[in-house]
Amino acid sequence: MEKNGSEALEEKRKKLTNEKQVLFEEAIDYMEAASFSHRKRNQILHQILDEWLYAEKNAIDLELNQKNIYTYCEKRTKNVPKMSTSLKMALLLRVGLLILVVYFVLQFIIQMAGLLDSNIQASSFSFLPIILLGSVGLFGFYLYDKASTKEKAVMWRGIGIVTQLTAFLLFFASMRLWDGILTIRLTLINSTVIAIFMVVFFLVAGKWKDQLEEKELEKDQNDVILFS
Repeated sequence: MEKNGSEALEEKRKKLTNEKQVLFEEAIDYMEAASFSHRKRNQILHQILDEWLYAEKNAIDLELNQKNIYTYCEKRTKNVPKMSTSLKMALLLRVGLLILVVYFVLQFIIQMAGLLDSNIQASSFSFLPIILLGSVGLFGFYLYDKASTKEKAVMWRGIGIVTQLTAFLLFFASMRLWDGILTIRLTLINSTVIAIFMVVFFLVAGKWKDQLEEKELEKDQNDVILFS
């Protein structure tokens, strides 16, 4: 959770009775295991706290205990859509870009060290394996995640899994068989330029992710069952 969101939750949680605080920890565990975006999960937890505080203030017995807290959470979020496929893909894309950012920053450091040590040789990098893994892999994930909305869900899940496996096969095959395609020899200059571009792409992907989360929060603002 973000610092401010975490602090706000903690302030509200402290207003609950000790018993309710323990139950709220169970609710947090449930929400973290559920397929909700970070912001939506935070929103739901705030709403749960508001409900419990309202109930305590007005002497309303919600009849909550360790045995039924998960059932309560299921009922309370049954109308809340899970994380959208677009948001999941944005998260995956961002992770992939982060890996590339780290890689090219390391290459930049290596090239800088090469200015002082002539024994350090420039390495090569092929974009083809990354392009194949990213494009085919994300397409396979899209098919798999969207399968539940189609008539033959099992078949589409299978196609999605096969497509993702194909992406990995193409990734490794391209490194062995087509290693000369879209390959560059890394230097200090192009390592720096590529690292900067990857950072920009990473930030853009983060902005896209944030926009999707905001869109889902606005769309699902009233989907949580209050005072269930």
